[in-house]
Amino acid sequence: MSPAELQLQCLTILLSSARTLSFEQLQQNDFLGRHILTLEGISRFRTLDSLENWMIQVMRGILAFKREHRIPKKKNLIAEVKEYVSKHYQESITLADLAARFYLSPIYLSQLFKQRTGDTYLNYVVQVRIDRAKELLENTDLKVYEICQKVGYSDTQHFARLFERLTGSKPSEYRKRAQEGKRI
Repeated sequence: MSPAELQLQCLTILLSSARTLSFEQLQQNDFLGRHILTLEGISRFRTLDSLENWMIQVMRGILAFKREHRIPKKKNLIAEVKEYVSKHYQESITLADLAARFYLSPIYLSQLFKQRTGDTYLNYVVQVRIDRAKELLENTDLKVYEICQKVGYSDTQHFARLFERLTGSKPSEYRKRAQEGKRI
C-alpha cells in the first residue's frame, strides 16, 4: 500500500468515527485540530509511526469526548425529551432546537419520537400546553390571555381555537364548567 493510499484509509476511518459526533460536538473539540480531517492534514505525517500515534490519539479523544458528553441512550431519550418539554413548555421549543440539545438531527428525533410515542413532537408539545392551560383555568382566576402567555402562546385567538379544537369547548366555557363541577 502506498503512503497516499494509507493516508486515504486513515482519513476514511477518522471520518467514520467523527460522523458519530454532531456538528456542534465537532466544533467544540480541540483534539481534532483545524485541518486534521483532510488529506492535506493527514499528509503532514511523514512516517507510519507518527501517523499511527496520531490516529490513536484522535480516536481516544473522540471516545473521551463521547464519554464526557454522554449522548443519551435511545431508550431513555424520549423520556428525557418529554421531561424537557414539560419543564419548558412555556418557551418556544422548536424540534431543531431540541434536536441540537440532544445532539441529534431533527429528522431522526422526529421519527424516533413518533415511533416511540405514536404521536408527533408538535402534537405532544401542544397537548402539554393545553393540559397546563386546563389546570390554570380550573385552579386560578387568571384571564384567558394571561393563561395563553403562560403556556407559551402569544396569539390569544390562535390559543382559543386550538383549545376548542382539542377540548371541545372554548377556554371560558371550560372554566365555567370546571367551576360548576367544583360546587357540586
